[in-house]
Amino acid sequence: VSPEGVGRFKSRMKQELAVLTPGCVPSVCRLLRQIARRGRDFERDITAEYLSDIQEKYLTYFRENQQTPTLLVDTENIDFVENKSDYQRFKEIITNHYDAGIHRILF
Repeated sequence: VSPEGVGRFKSRMKQELAVLTPGCVPSVCRLLRQIARRGRDFERDITAEYLSDIQEKYLTYFRENQQTPTLLVDTENIDFVENKSDYQRFKEIITNHYDAGIHRILF
C-alpha cells in the first residue's frame, strides 16, 4: 500500500467501524479454501503469504490508531453461506455501538 493510500484510508476510518478477523494461519487456510470454492479466475493466484501480509498490516494499523472502533471477530467457526443464523448474529454484532479502540468478539 502506498503512503497516499494509507492517508486516504486513515481519513475514511476516523468515524467508521472496522471489522477484522484475526491474522492466524487457520484463518488464512480457510480463506484460501473459500477462494478455491468460488473458482474466480482473478482470485486464482492469491497466496497465503499475501493474505497473511494484508491481515498483519491491518492489525498493525488499528493497534497504532485506536481512534476508530475496531472489532476483531473470530470467524473460524462461522459460515455465512451455509448458516444464516451466523450471518444474522454477525449483523447484530456489527450494528451495535462501540467506543474507539479494539474489541475482541468470539462466536
